Amino acid sequence: MSDQPVERPRRLFPTISTAAVLGLFFASLFLIFLTNRFSPTAAAERSPSIPTSGGSIAYLGDFAICYRTTGADHGNPPVVLLLGGPGESGLGYHDCFRFLDSSRQVISYDPRGSGLSQVKPGLSHYTVNALVAELEAVREHIAEAESVIVIARGFGAAVAVRYALEYPGRVDRFILLSPMPPDGTRYDSIFDLLRETVGALTAAGIPPADPVAADRWQDRYSLATDHALGANQVPAARLASPHASYGAARSLLISLASSRRWTARDVMPLPVSTLALLGPDEDLPEILPVLLTHMNIVRMTAAPQAFMLRCDPAMADAVLHFLNEGV
Repeated sequence: MSDQPVERPRRLFPTISTAAVLGLFFASLFLIFLTNRFSPTAAAERSPSIPTSGGSIAYLGDFAICYRTTGADHGNPPVVLLLGGPGESGLGYHDCFRFLDSSRQVISYDPRGSGLSQVKPGLSHYTVNALVAELEAVREHIAEAESVIVIARGFGAAVAVRYALEYPGRVDRFILLSPMPPDGTRYDSIFDLLRETVGALTAAGIPPADPVAADRWQDRYSLATDHALGANQVPAARLASPHASYGAARSLLISLASSRRWTARDVMPLPVSTLALLGPDEDLPEILPVLLTHMNIVRMTAAPQAFMLRCDPAMADAVLHFLNEGV
């Protein structure tokens, strides 16, 4: 009888060890499966189209780009809006910035592989450098101005900052909403990556392997993200035309993440007056205050995207104050 308490743990140990090994094996297989599903091999090809709210198509380089222009030239630098996420349309947010029409021209556009602009299957088309060159083409051929004011959110803000570095003097002012780091987002640990992956799976499920079906997955994910921000009223234009490209989106994020991490010694400060709008719990990328030394940070009561989804007057007040009064 005295041996029983000792023998039982000895018999259980091999069983527990075997179960742990099998569990890690199957978990690894599932992670490999997820990695493959989250790594597309092509984008679903799509021709450009014009939204029901109006717009035009411009041929910039090898891509047909859908854009929309409102307002008029009153001697002020035009505003260029980069508000969609990677692969996602930003044209649905245009009407939230119509308060600028009375003083300047306002241009929004979907970059290559995003929203209503042309999508080509080859993923090599979708790099940050390509979007930087495309923004310069928008300035030159659509805005037709020496410099522009850029209002950009998230990934678009990363592209805009890299544009200012590549084309000095072309940006009159920046308004950056919840900006991503211009040298790419890094994960502090594998758990941060897993948390993001689980969040995507919870919101939209596993992305399909078929490129067309994957685009529908990206639409579901982006709309779920919009609703998760707590916006009670999402603009109809935003709901009607997400038109996301999953292949382009993943390629653009990988392109940005593959950048070398910048330090203060790597960059030259940009003398561009900047307004950074952040949510209450958002962190500003560490490199941005080093790059943009003329920066005013304003914390909103919610994420800036939530204010855009509601066309909240508080967003207009912050933008107009910055443009009229400066930093």
